[in-house]
Amino acid sequence: MFKFQTETLPDGSVNSSESCVFNDVAWEQVDECQIANSLQPVRVDVTKRWFDAQLASLEATRVRAYYSCSGTAFDKVAGYLDFYGVESCDSFEVFPDWDGGTICSVDERVSASSVESDDSDCQDLNLTPGQGAACTITNTRFYEGIPALSPYGLAALALMMLGIGLIGFRRYG
Repeated sequence: MFKFQTETLPDGSVNSSESCVFNDVAWEQVDECQIANSLQPVRVDVTKRWFDAQLASLEATRVRAYYSCSGTAFDKVAGYLDFYGVESCDSFEVFPDWDGGTICSVDERVSASSVESDDSDCQDLNLTPGQGAACTITNTRFYEGIPALSPYGLAALALMMLGIGLIGFRRYG
């Protein structure tokens, strides 16, 4: 008896050895066993993080990112991901190409000039059949202008101005 060897596919499914069993195979006899492989979509998880605890209630935490994939098994895949809050996750699915895989990238468009974007982790993701991906986009909000003083700094500044005023008053007054 000849038995087809069990094969574990990249997506974790098992091609059963019971599906192709040949009994009493004679020399030079030909028997056929058809094995059908079907391509399954893989998932790409994108996490969005803000590196600023003060953003919890700001509208700036609502961001939309654009993803695009080239070299897919079917058509070019593209679309939008929506992120809300200080940390959130969104995902999309792609049918990767059998040969060489598929390259996907996620680009973020930040409208606020005070936000620095870092999306290098989500560029050129290589997807292969049965193998998804995950990446993280991190943003930092920076503040321009005069830095605020702590209460101790304000007290020191007030004492310094009072001292300069007293010296000036005593000398010229």
